[in-house]
Amino acid sequence: MNTRQPITLIVLFVALALTLACGSIEQTVTITLNEDDINRLIEQAVVTNDNAAPFFEITSVDVQEGFIRVYLTYHQEDGNTVSGSCDLVITVQDGKLKATITAVAIEGFSVGDERITRLNELLTEAFANAAPTDQGQVEFTSVEIGADTLKIGVKFTPVQQN
Repeated sequence: MNTRQPITLIVLFVALALTLACGSIEQTVTITLNEDDINRLIEQAVVTNDNAAPFFEITSVDVQEGFIRVYLTYHQEDGNTVSGSCDLVITVQDGKLKATITAVAIEGFSVGDERITRLNELLTEAFANAAPTDQGQVEFTSVEIGADTLKIGVKFTPVQQN
């Protein structure tokens, strides 16, 4: 499953529109994702590319001021499940998006738990690799998590045509 689909399509559309409108001029835009877009991106992030069953099932997200609360169910090896939530913060690091789980409210889990570390990795990969690079250089410049939306600043430098 393609973990990049929702945000990739938005970034590609904006990049194409900017390239057509401005030629080879570098542009910075803000992309706004709503809760449904964020929910799809996070759901897809936990599905690994090795076709293994996801160890976390995302039930919903609630975008709040400054963080995203992710409600989920953890599928244990013995077949039991544990439900709870975790708080996710998205930041920009070296021009890429980075996801960090800052709080966990799941029985038997802590922020430093290896399962949470793996979830952090999957989420970071989904966000960090969200921008295509075949149309030009994409650099994320800012993130603002507001009530019900995630605003992402993107600087796009088109590929120079010879």
